[in-house]
Amino acid sequence: MKQTSLKNNEPSNIKEYIEAHIKEIQDFNQRPIDWTIRGKKAVEDAKQYTWFADAVSRIKPQLSRSDVREYYEKGELYVGFVATLLWGYAHTNHINNFQKIVATPKEVVEKKLNNMIAELSVDPADMEDYFKNMCYGGKNHIPGLGVSFFTKVFYFTCRIHGMGTWILDSKMWNVAKAFRKAAGNPINYGLSRCKTLDYLRYCVSMNAVCHQHPEIDAGRLEAYLFEHIDEIKKFA
Repeated sequence: MKQTSLKNNEPSNIKEYIEAHIKEIQDFNQRPIDWTIRGKKAVEDAKQYTWFADAVSRIKPQLSRSDVREYYEKGELYVGFVATLLWGYAHTNHINNFQKIVATPKEVVEKKLNNMIAELSVDPADMEDYFKNMCYGGKNHIPGLGVSFFTKVFYFTCRIHGMGTWILDSKMWNVAKAFRKAAGNPINYGLSRCKTLDYLRYCVSMNAVCHQHPEIDAGRLEAYLFEHIDEIKKFA
C-alpha cells in the first residue's frame, strides 16, 4: 500500500493539509475586520461622492463576514457592496482602483449588480458567463473592480442564492494553484492572468471539500486557508 506523508504529520499537498486540519477548520473563527484603522484618508477623500458617504455612514466600524452578508440579505445592495470593499481593505491595498470604484454612481453599480443577480437566477449553473461579464470589457464590469474584489461580491451575493462561489484574491490564488498542482495540472502564472476556467476549477475544488466534510462551514474553510496561507504556499 502506498504510504503518504500524512503518517509523518507532513502533508505533501493541499488536500492532505486540509484533511490534517479538519477539526481546526471546523472550530476556526475569523476576527471581525476593523476597516477604520487604516486608509482613513482614502475613505475621507471618497466621501466627496454622496452615495459613498451615505453608505459608509451605515456600515459598522468592525465587520465580520456575517455582517457584510446581512447587508445584502436585507436588500441594501450598495451598502453591502461598499462593506465588501472595506472588509477587503480595498481602501488600503488598492487605492487607485478604489477611487475608480467609488466614483462610479450608486445607480450604475446597483444596475450592474442587479443584472448579475438576475442572470444567476436564470441559470445558476452558468458560472462561465457570470465570471466573464464581471471582467474588464464585460457588460457587468464595474470600473476598478478586478478579480480579487468581484469574487468577494460573488461570495456574498451568490451564496444568498445557494451558489457555491468563492473569494479568489492574491492570497487565495495560492490555494487555487495548490489544488491544480495536486491534480497534476499546475498553474505557472499570476492572478492577473486568471482565466474563467481557473476560477471554475478552484470553486469545484473548494466545494468538493465542503461536500466531503459537510460539518465544515464554507466561510470557516476559506478564512482558515487565508489565515494560514504561508503554510499553503509550499504546496502551490
